[in-house]
Amino acid sequence: LGKFRKREKDLHDELKKLWDQPQYKEFALGDQDFSHALKNLMRAKFIDYRRGNLHIKPSLIVRFKNRF
Repeated sequence: LGKFRKREKDLHDELKKLWDQPQYKEFALGDQDFSHALKNLMRAKFIDYRRGNLHIKPSLIVRFKNRF
């Protein structure tokens, strides 16, 4: 509930840890590809992305589980 804000670098660092695991290797993105993917999500109106900060719109439901 409420607003969810996350810095791009922090999110990318968390995802890199997951991508190191064998079952998620095919989802790994480089730094530039990750930035382009975020900008595409912004253009599709799923997130607000400005100055390295992500703000997920209230209409989007995200399921995230951190196993660390």
